[in-house]
Amino acid sequence: MLRSVRARKNVTQSEHRLLHPAPGGRIEAAQSHGVDLLLLVERLRLSPEERLDDLQRVIDDLEKIRTLTWSHDQAERDPSPAGAE
Repeated sequence: MLRSVRARKNVTQSEHRLLHPAPGGRIEAAQSHGVDLLLLVERLRLSPEERLDDLQRVIDDLEKIRTLTWSHDQAERDPSPAGAE
């Protein structure tokens, strides 16, 4: 139990550093180059399993998009209806 409390305290300190970067530091430089630090904090709050589940959903969605795009491209190349020969 003590270890999980310490781990949470460390996460809180890390979150604070990310959400309130020190002037002139690397985190502030990353932020100024467009890194979304709030998104980073939100992702780090997820467990590794939750991050993997989310990644799998993204992969599944990309596969659906790829299939739809391929079907659309095929239809544009061959606009004749199937079996209309």
